[in-house]
Amino acid sequence: MKKQGFCRVPSDLVYNFPTIHKIACVLHTMNLTAGNLPKDEVAADPFAPTLDDPNATVVRFREAPAGQVPLIVLHGGAGMIYDLWLMQQPFESGFWAIQVTPETPLTSLEAQTDFYYKKIKENQPHGPYRLGGYSASTLLTCRLVKLFEAHGDEVIQVAFIDHSPNMFVMPGLPLDNIEAYAKQSIHTLARMFRRDSILRRLKLASEMEDAFYGKPSSELGKMLAEMFPVTSRIALDFISSLKESPEEDLNTALQRWLSTVDVPITLYIAEEGVCTTVPETEEWKDLGIRQIFPHAKVVHVTGNHFDIVNNEIVIAGLQQGYLMK
Repeated sequence: MKKQGFCRVPSDLVYNFPTIHKIACVLHTMNLTAGNLPKDEVAADPFAPTLDDPNATVVRFREAPAGQVPLIVLHGGAGMIYDLWLMQQPFESGFWAIQVTPETPLTSLEAQTDFYYKKIKENQPHGPYRLGGYSASTLLTCRLVKLFEAHGDEVIQVAFIDHSPNMFVMPGLPLDNIEAYAKQSIHTLARMFRRDSILRRLKLASEMEDAFYGKPSSELGKMLAEMFPVTSRIALDFISSLKESPEEDLNTALQRWLSTVDVPITLYIAEEGVCTTVPETEEWKDLGIRQIFPHAKVVHVTGNHFDIVNNEIVIAGLQQGYLMK
């Protein structure tokens, strides 16, 4: 039997998460992330971001030493950042994360990224900036880059972690039917859960699908089932707004817009991650990234969509060139 690591429950858990709903979600997710720890390593008390606190959009996991710029990584498609607890542990440079809170406007991708831009500026008024997008936040990351540049700020690093923004319009997706699109997104995530070795994630796959179809489920399953249709809708609405004519297809509109994002980009791909969900063609082996960014650096690593955040190659690559000697 595989021995799994564990995380001790924070001493202030009840104070930071004052409802049964929140506590259940935290404990579920701690169980998921803990299983990614090496068996001979026990995590210290994790930093517990307060989801009920509207000021906790930017979670400063690790402060940047004097003279360094923190890497700011956006949440995954569910809006949560618990998996990023693992990423910050071995980090030497500054590491911040962006999470969805009750204050986050989810009416449109523009409103969401405008809000994130404001919150980042409150924490780091001046550039340069280092940005990362984990999972389905890559499109949000691209618009943030354009917001910073439009305001005269320099973005010196962009990293996509096991996702590419043009995956939102890849072949085979029902782009003309938002309900079918959200359904496929849920099933895609469930497939990735089932590829994981952690028993709790295997169970969560079914819980999320049950919640999506209105069946009894866990609190975390309900949260995921509620969030992914929102993520799908605002992404497709935004891409549709990029069309220059009613006849233009979404793929063309998105690629034209993305081609104006002119920053150094590195994509990290987990061999058992989202690459298992894309078309099995040569142009999609890199998640289609070079269709838009021909000079993007692509790094393939072992692992799946979840433990990629603790991969040594990814951790080192994200910091390469940004640590003071």
